[in-house]
Amino acid sequence: MPKSDLVNQMDEIQAKLRPLLKDEGYRVRGRTFNRTTHDGLTQVLNFQMGSFDPPGTTYIPGLRENLYGKFTVNLVQKIYGPSSEMQNDDGDNATGSVDPIFKTSIHVKPITNLDLGYQATKEIKLNVGAINLFNEYPNQVNSTVLAHERAADDNAAVQIYPSFSPFGINGGYYYAKATYSF
Repeated sequence: MPKSDLVNQMDEIQAKLRPLLKDEGYRVRGRTFNRTTHDGLTQVLNFQMGSFDPPGTTYIPGLRENLYGKFTVNLVQKIYGPSSEMQNDDGDNATGSVDPIFKTSIHVKPITNLDLGYQATKEIKLNVGAINLFNEYPNQVNSTVLAHERAADDNAAVQIYPSFSPFGINGGYYYAKATYSF
């Protein structure tokens, strides 16, 4: 069976990208490219295409509704870090010596965001989702700094997560929303 024009166009796009992706360490199998990074993360690129209604689709009123275009899925994987900050014990000098400097570090963290949408009517769209789906937190503030702050009865000791965290300190955020367009 001869290839369709769309398949040929996808083949051309993939042929142009293949050498660039191979230079970046990707392996290819069919329309999927993948590589493993130095820290063990697997990155996958997949090329897909689909028709609005597959040939041969049969509609039986009341039994099978065409749901094409009614659902959306947005999955985002962000990689943050590493980051760090140098700090002292807030000038309280609880140790009784010259204020030492301490390093607080946040390791590399993947953060997953997910949004699922359903177009209920032309005007109404419903979504549920999560920002930081797996409820990840940054590493805590350096324990020595916290111990110094607590020894000095300093209010700074209540902050156990570093404020410089690139993805926040509040963990997961989950939501449901309805949108009305007029």
